[in-house]
Amino acid sequence: KKVNPHKLAQAEARVAELEGKLAALETEMTDPAVYANGGARVAEIGREQSRLRDALATAEAEWSALYD
Repeated sequence: KKVNPHKLAQAEARVAELEGKLAALETEMTDPAVYANGGARVAEIGREQSRLRDALATAEAEWSALYD
């Protein structure tokens, strides 16, 4: 099956975007200020990481499906 290069580029860009957002959140978690104020930001980051991981799994599946 011939892979549509435009769709492939879009899928790869989406995966890269989500990976970048996850990496930024992981970096933010290393900042001690994140743990101030009762850890509210930590909980927010955790929820965002979960949402991004789900989106990444979907994006990776869609990318992989282009090769099926």
